[in-house]
Amino acid sequence: MPDLTRWRRWGRVPAGNRIRWERFLHALRGSPFYAVDGAHSVLERIQEAFLAGSPGKALARVPPVGLDYFRAHFPRFLNPGAPVPQRRPLAAPWGNGCRTAVIAPWFPLEAGPRVYDEVSFADLERFEPEAIAGPVAALRQAAAAILQGRLRLSSLRYGLIAFTGIGARTLRQADRDLLWHACQLPVFEQFRGIHGELLAVECEAHRGAHTMESGVLESVAGELWVTDLGNLHYPVLRLATGLAAFLHNGVCGCGRNTPRVLFADPASTL
Repeated sequence: MPDLTRWRRWGRVPAGNRIRWERFLHALRGSPFYAVDGAHSVLERIQEAFLAGSPGKALARVPPVGLDYFRAHFPRFLNPGAPVPQRRPLAAPWGNGCRTAVIAPWFPLEAGPRVYDEVSFADLERFEPEAIAGPVAALRQAAAAILQGRLRLSSLRYGLIAFTGIGARTLRQADRDLLWHACQLPVFEQFRGIHGELLAVECEAHRGAHTMESGVLESVAGELWVTDLGNLHYPVLRLATGLAAFLHNGVCGCGRNTPRVLFADPASTL
């Protein structure tokens, strides 16, 4: 297997991201899927590309893994030596000083928000949240109940956070319209990994989700491919998600110039 100590000589890899890459590549060593073919393994080819340039060049030489194959062969990607997945922060755009209800997340959250395993109208009303977060389906269910008069949340005043992710539904314009009609509040999309790693986050400009250093997002022929550096239990290079998306570069309305991912929606424009 490759000698990972040599990879600390990456010239053009941002210093803040090297540790993430080294941990991820160590995790790949423990995965049966990538520990094959001896000296001609995928990791050997990646090492050569890293030493010659950057992670981007290395990934360009690696074939993708389809999402269906990944799901059907979980044991082949398992890294049994990985640490227990950490609890993830909510990362609310308005900070953590408000009463936030989180409905049906597929990942463990840090202490702070009130977490409900399923939508419970009675519990939500008693809690009187100032903001709500959850997968798109859970938010739609709550919004429909508000419009039908079965749920009253006059306490809402900050906004909504929509969790989307690999294998999960993305946020569409019809969803935004429904949520605005019900709550009269902005919705912020958070694209997360298998264990809740924050891969991209929507800002107040609402012109796509800014990519984070916790992963590498690529748009190949209009499909989103993800290398999730925070997924050390089931590490995979270039997971072809089946999600239609493209990346946009340039300065955002919020002032940041990090790449943004935009999921295909006929009603969405830059």
